[in-house]
Amino acid sequence: MVGAGNSGFDALNHLSGAETGQMWLAARNGPSLLPKRIGKIAVHRFSPVMASLPARLADAVMAATQRLVFGDLKKFGLPPAPSGGASRLGSDYTAIAADDGAVDAIKAGRIVVVPQVREFRRDSVVLENGQAIAPDIVIAATGYRTGLETMVGRLGVLDAKGVPLFNGAASDVKLPGLWFTGMRPSIRGCFANARIQGAAIARKIAGRKR
Repeated sequence: MVGAGNSGFDALNHLSGAETGQMWLAARNGPSLLPKRIGKIAVHRFSPVMASLPARLADAVMAATQRLVFGDLKKFGLPPAPSGGASRLGSDYTAIAADDGAVDAIKAGRIVVVPQVREFRRDSVVLENGQAIAPDIVIAATGYRTGLETMVGRLGVLDAKGVPLFNGAASDVKLPGLWFTGMRPSIRGCFANARIQGAAIARKIAGRKR
């Protein structure tokens, strides 16, 4: 697995429950990581409260939760996150990862955290420290782009990362009828945020028709 973000951990969660051989996780940065549930309570139920907090306070709450639930993951080779979960979400749109078995697999040695990938060879993968490993499959969970540049890039509505400058019910008065939804990750989660933004856009459209 290349990448320790939300998508990478989601794949590792599934793989941790399967019968596999040795797994490796190549990570440049560690994630802001929360458990999928605490006891029988799904952590996403707390997301509306977290979304209402100032970013620095939400960062502190997430960091404390991560440390209390998982302990010091640096001991297992997982690099520290470069910044807090809420701050990173707002600055570079990096989603918060959820654990549902992957951390236990890392602690048990079934998933070994290794340095980031330097190059691919015909029969091996060479890591940044010169070590070579030979996985049967490489999953690249290294992020994605919105792909909106060719569609609306000339309208001046995207930031340097290709993400819309406005989202949900917000719009540009010079571009009536142009709306974006689902283009930014949120502490609330994709599905909850889609419902909120979709309803807000519908109200705006209904108001314009009236």
